[in-house]
Amino acid sequence: MLKAIIKDILTIDGITQIAFSSDLGDVFMLGLEISEDIKASRGALLDFKSSDILLLSELNLNSNLGTRNIFKVKIFSIIRGSIVSNLTLEINSIKFDIILPSNLADKFNPNDEAYALLGETSLYISEFL
Repeated sequence: MLKAIIKDILTIDGITQIAFSSDLGDVFMLGLEISEDIKASRGALLDFKSSDILLLSELNLNSNLGTRNIFKVKIFSIIRGSIVSNLTLEINSIKFDIILPSNLADKFNPNDEAYALLGETSLYISEFL
C-alpha cells in the first residue's frame, strides 16, 4: 500500500479524476462511484493489483503511453517461475511486488533500472486516513 495525500479532485458525469501526492511522486487515479468522504488534503492508502503494472526497459518520451503514472524503478529481486515470475521493485526506498509472464521477466535482472507504468483506472483507494 502507498500512503498519499489527495491534491485535487475533479468529477464530471460520474467519473472522478484524483491527483495524489505520495512518496513515489504525483500519482493519478480515475474512478467511478467514488466515496463522498473524499476531500482535498485528506490522507489515503492507495493500492493496485500486482498484475496491473507494466514494466519497460526503456522509456520513449515521444510515445503517448496512456497514463501519467510512470516511475523509474530498480529491480530489487526476481523469483522466476515456469509461467509467471514475481519481481520486487524499489523506488525511493519503497518496495512493491509485481507479476510478469516469465518469458518477459527473463529480460530483466536484479539491480536493473526500468520504468513501471500503472494505469490510472488500476489504482484504488483502500482506506482513508
